[in-house]
Amino acid sequence: MKKLLLLLLVFSLPIVLFGCSPSISLDIEPDPVVFTEDNRTEDIEISIAGSGFGEVSIDSIDATVIDEEGESIFTEEVEIGESAFIISGITVTEEFTLDLEEIFEDEIDNGFEDFYDKIEGQEYTLKIKVSGSETTSAETDILFE
Repeated sequence: MKKLLLLLLVFSLPIVLFGCSPSISLDIEPDPVVFTEDNRTEDIEISIAGSGFGEVSIDSIDATVIDEEGESIFTEEVEIGESAFIISGITVTEEFTLDLEEIFEDEIDNGFEDFYDKIEGQEYTLKIKVSGSETTSAETDILFE
């Protein structure tokens, strides 16, 4: 009986450890992102969580702002080109800043205050996409109050 249990353990352990394909998931904070006329920048925190076991490559991370009509109005891509061994339960956090004057730089003609009056009350979307051996994305609303 002990030999049978030992054999089951020896053969099932690799399946449990290595049979789970590695994957990643994203979380964006704050959710939603809120801007006001006086608050023109917002610090964004992206949490990348791993599950399963194995190697995952990350080629790039894209941050895209999408307007109410579904049009991409701003995209920033960061090339990563790295591989990492994924272990379930480990989370990596990255931060970046969204700056309204950078996002809307081509549309601000007569000062920021006049421009903000045009977008106040609208709801846009922030989409973060991680591309590589595993591609995943997350979205949150951007509110202009």
